[in-house]
Amino acid sequence: MTNEIIHCDQHGDRTAVMSCAHIGHQPCHRIYINPADEEYPEQAWCNICEQARIKDQGWFDYADAVADWRWICHSCLLDASALAVECVRVKNPGVPDER
Repeated sequence: MTNEIIHCDQHGDRTAVMSCAHIGHQPCHRIYINPADEEYPEQAWCNICEQARIKDQGWFDYADAVADWRWICHSCLLDASALAVECVRVKNPGVPDER
């Protein structure tokens, strides 16, 4: 799963990133990036989604609805990151196992 390839109309075949719907569709003040591991692909979300994640105490129904997850290519993430004020690399943000 970590090396999944998708086709991007702008960049061609690239590594897939699970991204919130805001990245690439509106300027993001801050982008959070969780690197890929052996189980999950790279993930990215914006400050709006981070606030929802904190409010929801993890990635649960409310935060997931705000994020409206979708696949983008890694190059699209790099383009969006270049426009962001700050990019924060995270590793498995503290999320409770159960709600």
